[in-house]
Amino acid sequence: MRLIIVCLISVLASTSWGQTSVSCSCSHNPPGPPSPRSLKPYAGIPEDLRPFSKFITPYYEFYQDLIEYNGAARETPDPNLKDLSEIRIGFIGPLSNHPDQSLGYRMLKRCDSSY
Repeated sequence: MRLIIVCLISVLASTSWGQTSVSCSCSHNPPGPPSPRSLKPYAGIPEDLRPFSKFITPYYEFYQDLIEYNGAARETPDPNLKDLSEIRIGFIGPLSNHPDQSLGYRMLKRCDSSY
């Protein structure tokens, strides 16, 4: 009985020892949330091309505030497009084990021939 209690205590002690609160250096200075961005007016269209712009202002304008991206590499700045020699484009389509496999190959062929 004493052996079982000693084993139980050692197992509990070893599991709690593995959960100590040793923090890594990354938690000392975490990146903040990205700054809010907006695009006003939508798509940068001139004021005279907006519908009813001479008569009334809309109650709410959709798609003005851009959605913030919280995924991986959000801190990575956008590259300068003048310095890029190529831009890689991926293809996602039904290429195997799918009823539309023949359509997927046709889409891939058109993508390959487009550049």
